[in-house]
Amino acid sequence: MRLEKFLAELSRRNVVRVAVGYLAAAWLIIQLVNEVGPILDAPDWLARLVLVLLALGFVITLILSWIYEFTNQGIRTTSEMDRDSSLRSIGGRKLDFVVIGLLLLALSYFIWESRFSPNPVEPSPAGVEAIQSIAVLPFDDLSEKGDQAYFAEGMAEELLNALSRVPDLKVAGRSSSFGIRQRNISLNEMALELGVTHVLQGSVRASGTQLRVTAQLVNTGDGFQVWSKEFDGAMTDVFNFQDQISAGVVAGLQLQLDQAAGDTLKPAAETTNPEAYREYLLGRYHLARRTTESLDAALGHFRNAISLDPEYAPSYAALATTLVISPYYQPLVSSAQLAAEVNQAAGQAIAIDPENSEAHAAIGYASMTLQRDWEAAASSLEIAVELAPNVANIANLYGD
Repeated sequence: MRLEKFLAELSRRNVVRVAVGYLAAAWLIIQLVNEVGPILDAPDWLARLVLVLLALGFVITLILSWIYEFTNQGIRTTSEMDRDSSLRSIGGRKLDFVVIGLLLLALSYFIWESRFSPNPVEPSPAGVEAIQSIAVLPFDDLSEKGDQAYFAEGMAEELLNALSRVPDLKVAGRSSSFGIRQRNISLNEMALELGVTHVLQGSVRASGTQLRVTAQLVNTGDGFQVWSKEFDGAMTDVFNFQDQISAGVVAGLQLQLDQAAGDTLKPAAETTNPEAYREYLLGRYHLARRTTESLDAALGHFRNAISLDPEYAPSYAALATTLVISPYYQPLVSSAQLAAEVNQAAGQAIAIDPENSEAHAAIGYASMTLQRDWEAAASSLEIAVELAPNVANIANLYGD
């Protein structure tokens, strides 16, 4: 009985009418923001702010509708009005007209949007090629001190390099995918600009020697997760995490591609020295900044990594890459001496790992820019392209 009395009182005070009308108006406002926002280049947080304000307004409106009434003599408190007052019926009828009008307007917009609005643009052409594409975004640093950005970024780059070796999988380049993340745009907008239909994103939380990594593969067409997983372990487990994430991404795409691509993934090169890997990732972090100061810092970190683990090939290859691009930022040594240092570092990487594409590319680039030996450059870059056919930077060097 109490519930029935409460519901009857809600109806008597026109709270139900007001709630329905408010929700219809709020829905229309949200649609308007979604339509006009992109045209005005409004920030992404605007839609969330409008939603929060509308939610707060809904609560306040219900409270006010319980206390006050709209009549033909103005706003009156409910306690001032008699239950049989003609003023109440007049106010109720006016609210009915307002609510019906808002509902008709919302229904009209819904019909127009579903029948006459253009279909959303797909990130890339339909078909097989549309599925075979992915962008790897830099992972978020969730560490307590916020000082692991280099680690999060480096791990994402290693995953990007691993996925680039999967045949027939289109992988957006590092500069494009990492740069677009800084613009704080939606996943769908990223997909349109990069021409991909899937995005790999994640986070890293490091505390001492412990590491937690989360990764998720998202279909940008519908926003749903295709695959996701969380990894916990010691810092030395990072390479195992990378291999599992790469395999998980391929498996997630394989459900749609129907390709046995998982076997083509090459396990990440490993080091048993966590500090060597930390120095390597710090070097990568500074190398990507491409300034005189950052390149100097990168050289120092790569040399530290080599001294800590002389058998870790990626450190030598990264050192060679840094050396070969350094003349564009400052003249360090003569071309002949610099070419010798590049070849020595890259040669050491190849001696440890003959399939290190970055080392072959560094030798080819040095042959081209420092020695003007076109035949040697072509020979090395052809090997690099064969080892990493989907890495844009290597293909670009070969094109040069």
